[in-house]
Amino acid sequence: MDSFGREAQLALRRDGEELLRIESTIDSLQAEIEIQQERLSIGIHYQICRCWREVAEATSELWSSITSSTFIWLGLREEHALTIIPRAVFPKIARHIGGQLDGNPR
Repeated sequence: MDSFGREAQLALRRDGEELLRIESTIDSLQAEIEIQQERLSIGIHYQICRCWREVAEATSELWSSITSSTFIWLGLREEHALTIIPRAVFPKIARHIGGQLDGNPR
């Protein structure tokens, strides 16, 4: 192989290595974006539920209308509701959802 062929081959190898580094960087950034989106989503759901708690504390009849379908409407899965909404923060919602999850409505 002549020197031009070797130079071309080296240039292609360098370009390929650079493309792999760029792809790795893009993959890392995409993963970080997904993590941040998930954190934001959980934070928004938490804020919504916190507002509901404040309203419900002022109007006790509201508690009877909050069901697991509300969490589904928010995009929360029932099995994750208690991890997102701690029992200590939202005791009435947590008891209601917890009872439905373990088959003992409360």
